[in-house]
Order: sequence, then structure tokens, then C-alpha cells
Amino acid sequence: MAVAVGIIGAGTSATTFHAPFITEHPSFRLKKFLRTADKLVAGFEAVPVTDSIASFLPGIDLAVVTTPTHTHYELAKACLEAGKHVILEKPMAVSHSQCLQLCELAGRQQRLLAVYQNRRWDGDFQLVQQLLRCGALGRLVEYESHFDRFRNAVKPGWKESDLPGSGVLYDLGAHLLDQALTLFGHPSALTAHVLNQRQLPGSDSPDAFTITLHYKNVQGPPSSTTASGTHTATYPLTAILRASMLARRPGPRFLLHGSLGSFEKHGLDVQEGQLRGGLLPTDSGFGVEGPEGYGTLDSVALHMPPPAVAATRPRSAGSARPPSPAAAPAGAPGAGSSSSSSSSSAAAVDLGWVQAGMLAHVAKGGGEAPGSSGALVRVATPRGCWMGFYDEIASILLGDAAVAVAGPEASSSAQQKGAPADASATGADSDADAAAAAEAGGSGGINSRLSVRPEQAAAVVRLIEAAMQSSKEGRTIQL
Repeated sequence: MAVAVGIIGAGTSATTFHAPFITEHPSFRLKKFLRTADKLVAGFEAVPVTDSIASFLPGIDLAVVTTPTHTHYELAKACLEAGKHVILEKPMAVSHSQCLQLCELAGRQQRLLAVYQNRRWDGDFQLVQQLLRCGALGRLVEYESHFDRFRNAVKPGWKESDLPGSGVLYDLGAHLLDQALTLFGHPSALTAHVLNQRQLPGSDSPDAFTITLHYKNVQGPPSSTTASGTHTATYPLTAILRASMLARRPGPRFLLHGSLGSFEKHGLDVQEGQLRGGLLPTDSGFGVEGPEGYGTLDSVALHMPPPAVAATRPRSAGSARPPSPAAAPAGAPGAGSSSSSSSSSAAAVDLGWVQAGMLAHVAKGGGEAPGSSGALVRVATPRGCWMGFYDEIASILLGDAAVAVAGPEASSSAQQKGAPADASATGADSDADAAAAAEAGGSGGINSRLSVRPEQAAAVVRLIEAAMQSSKEGRTIQL
């Protein structure tokens, strides 16, 4: 049994970010493309092409919409009304109101409506989640995330045009906002500067932004354990999201500061580059980042001797085997020499070593000892696994008949964890939002099992609109 899939569009999103996963996954069969040009799709010449929605819909179970953002609403609406399940490329739609209408329609039709926020399955983002869960940074006070590149000319195509839904805020901002919502939930306020820095003829769309998300009550790591259970405290947090087209020297992909230390990671997740280079999602090295890309953790909590266990490569997100602690090499912090002041000379370890260090830290009382030497280590990036998204779709649509290519942990790692006390983690803070959320993603609905539920994807677009409003009016927007 397999899900019959049709892809709307034949650009980079279709041929690089979706078709390779669909064709390599045994639970799906790619049946057709819908495109305006009357020619086969390069690299997928065996797949038929049609040029009308009327001839596209028969014979498929699932439609994957990869066209420009301003077309998402009408195409998704047509597919849902025809009884088809739908995957939408991010962002979900141009406006929050369009998103809510699609949420309501999907719930009424009892059809899947999934938004491809694939960056939840990035290896570096998985590592950030795991570091926060194990408490290596203590109480997080500042989170910074960049998506920088250097392109000082207009790239042909719709993304840098003046069409609704174009520009870097909709394109890259959707990723950064979704990751922040996944980690921390919905913010209480937002301040943004959305700019056209390049000032190039032919494109007035935004090519840079800085968004500051203000959180009042984010739930921190366990602060104490008593007979009545484990207790946690809430605290304020600032999340800074940035993107630029004029960053010849890109900023860190992630930079986190907490009461016990800091984490810094440079470079983008490797999966996009590997796909563009011809690697398939099922190839053995897919999603694996080399040591040159590892992030640096500097934490006062990690002052225990390293475990005497051989180092391991980053494990697949779907592996059932727990990570083995990696032994720090001679001269590493805790191995009989002083801690290095340079991240390039720090010991390379995996997450198991960090987790073992946190257990030792808690066993010793878990204090934030001032002046502690701590450890400076480079932490191996877990294997990135965008295939986890399609594993999840297969599991929902096929149940026990689905085949898991990436494994169950790839899906669970992308689940939204944020649970702030000051606002809804889904952003459903009005009656209309709550109704749509209940309709599309409520308990028992087909969309309730998605990592990226429709109302969460709608919340991303709501924050994009708030960022544009904040920048235009020059003020902080209360959410």
C-alpha cells in the first residue's frame, strides 16, 4: 500500500526538497506533476505532467503545493475541497486570515493539512533542543538565530519580486519563527526591523530583517526536586532572529546564552547542500555533518572527567540505540590539562558526553558555582533528517502499513516543546483562532498528530504580519 502523490510546481522546492523524499520513500508513489510549461520535469522524466488542476486531481491522494506563496491559498483550497490531503510549502499562505480559512476547511473535510517546516528536522536545531532539555546552559536568557547569505544582485524568480508573500521575511523568516515557536511557544510581544538593504533596481521586496521576540514567562530547566516532585521556574527570555542578503561574513546560525554557559554554532544544516549536489536522502552520509561544522559549548556545569568510552559518530535521528558518550581526547577539558580558550582546539564530543556531565553536575548539587572553570567542548551535530517529515505523513495516512525510513525519533524531535505561561503556544489567542485550532488540530482530528499542526503554521504567518506592522509603525507589537 502506498500514498499516490501529485506535486504542484516544478521548481527548486518541488525537485530538490520534495520529489527526492517522495520517490525514495516506499510509502509514497509520485504519480504526476502540475506545471504551466508543457514539458517533463528534469530529473523526473518518467513522471507524467499535466497543466490543469482538473486533470491533476483525479488519481492522487495527496497534493504537494510548491508554488509561489501567493498561490498557496487557492490551490490548497481546491485540493481540500476535492477531498485530497495537502502538504503546503512554507509559509502556509500570505495572510493569517487565509491560514485560518484553510485550517477550518481541512477540519471540515477531515483531510490532512501539513506545512513543510523542514528546518525542524535540521541536525543543528535538534542539538539546540537537546542542549536545552539536558540543562547544559542552565536558565536560558538569550537565543539568537541567523540565516545569512551574500547575494548583492537580484536572483531571477518570484522570491525577490514584489508579489505578495515574496521577500526574505516570508522565505527565511518562516523558518526562524517556527523554530522559536517550537522551542519557546508564542511570545508576549514583538519588535522588528524589516528592510530592503540592497536597494537594487527590480526588487523592492525585503531582503533583511531583525526580529526580537519578547517572552515574559518561559519555563526553565528543573530547578529543584523535593518529595512532592520536580519543580521548575519561569523567567523572561529574548529571542533575536536575523537574516541578511549582504552578510559576506555570516553570523552564527545559533548563539545561546544561559546562567551556566553559552553555545555557538556556525554554518547551515548540510541537507540542502547535499540534495543540490545530487546526494539522495537514503544515502548513508545524508544529513551527517563533519567535525568542521560542530558547535561550541562552554559550560561551567561540565567539569567532570570524560567517560572512558570510545567516541561515536553522530547517530541517525531514527536510531533506537541511545547515544554513547564520547571520550575526550588527551588534553581535553577534564582530561588532565587546562581548558583551552579557543573553540578550534576544544575537544570534540557527542551529546552523550554532555548528558553524562549534566548528571554528574546534578549529583554534586547542581549549583551555578561562580568562577568554575567548566569545559569548552565542540559538540557533534546529530544527523539531520528531513525524511522524518515524510515518515510522519506516511504514519498518519497509512497507519501500521507505513514504512519508517528515518525512524520514530525523527518525528518526535520536531514536536513543539514550548509552553510559556504568558501566551498560547499555538498563538490561538482569539475566539476565531481557537475555533480554527479546535477544528483543524483538536483531539481526534487527523491533523492533531502532526509535528507542525495547521494552527501552528498559521501562528508563523501571524508573526510575519506582526513583524511587518512593527517595522512600518516603528513600535513594539503586543501579541
